[in-house]
Amino acid sequence: MDIWGLPHEKASTKLVTEQLDKILAMNASVNFYVFHGGTNFGFTSGALVTTDRKQYSYWPDVTSYDYDSPLTEAGDPTDKYYAIRDVIGKYLPLPNIPLPKPTKKGNYGKIQMHPAGHIHQLLDNLRDGAPVESNDPLTFESLRQYGGFVLYSTVTPNNITMPDPAILEVPGIKDRGYVFVEKQYVGMLDRNQEVFNIAFSIRPNQRLDILVENQGRIHFGKGIHDRKGILGNVTLGRTELKQWIHHRLPFNNYTQIQETIQFAEEAITQLHDNRHGEMILYQSTFSLEGKEPLDTYLSLDGWHKGFVFINEHNLGRYWPIVGPQETLYVPGVFLKPSPENNTITIFELENSPCDIYENCVVELVDQPRIDSQVPLNYRKKV
Repeated sequence: MDIWGLPHEKASTKLVTEQLDKILAMNASVNFYVFHGGTNFGFTSGALVTTDRKQYSYWPDVTSYDYDSPLTEAGDPTDKYYAIRDVIGKYLPLPNIPLPKPTKKGNYGKIQMHPAGHIHQLLDNLRDGAPVESNDPLTFESLRQYGGFVLYSTVTPNNITMPDPAILEVPGIKDRGYVFVEKQYVGMLDRNQEVFNIAFSIRPNQRLDILVENQGRIHFGKGIHDRKGILGNVTLGRTELKQWIHHRLPFNNYTQIQETIQFAEEAITQLHDNRHGEMILYQSTFSLEGKEPLDTYLSLDGWHKGFVFINEHNLGRYWPIVGPQETLYVPGVFLKPSPENNTITIFELENSPCDIYENCVVELVDQPRIDSQVPLNYRKKV
């Protein structure tokens, strides 16, 4: 599987065809996995775990489901496809049909993005259902939510003295948590990097929020019964925090998202002061300007981590800063032909390039990039 932060997996054509030849020479059956690449649209990308130091290490999958397969993510044949066909032709008659050809791709250029709201402007309207109160944190499953995010909120007790800095410990975070004090970002918790505690200043009777992202459910093997959210106790200093309010944010209702977005003055101000941790929703409209709707790829150079809608379709997660995937596949059927406008909505979780207006762009290109360099020290290889 392709993992965020690790090199793109490849299978040599020579190795594949040699093994296929051996299998067919024995008149044995064979199955290819995967033969046709695909895409984990929305929040459907999975994850895997490895056993390390007698505990599970968690590795979220990328959005692309290509894996160097004979047919690409867009269904185009590769050299590997034709080499496999040649081997099969040694043992079985090949069908008398035209060979597949790569489809034409769209290069629609750059799109200027605009801020459409800060996270705290949006939460009130994007919540799915009424808040759920509980003495202890509840899992996604207890809240009957599959994917997306849950906002965990509480207020620090007013009858204790906080150390400075206080250490927040959340050993049961699954999978990534953004921590806010009085709506100000103070730090991050991360299961993959084994960051389960952070230090910051906080006073009694202040609001503490932890926005938890489900980064993908484990798809096979040990650890498959993997609950999401906050599992277990949350402590601040030596105090166990209680009285939690849970807000469900599955982000699966695009109509609700669209109705919420307003180009507020506060959001536009954030464009010039987009500090790390400032979660901002960006949006823009674009036309194909007479060009036909074709498969294309959304390039997010300079963006950090988040997810994207084109029209009502959730393209999935992006995280180009760790790679290896830098573009998201956009099927042509997701696009509207001219003169209709298309809408692109980006939920940037961490740090956009929009501190400079000219950098606040994305681009629709005709070539995928799913094999980029990855950070040399990004954990150890599986």
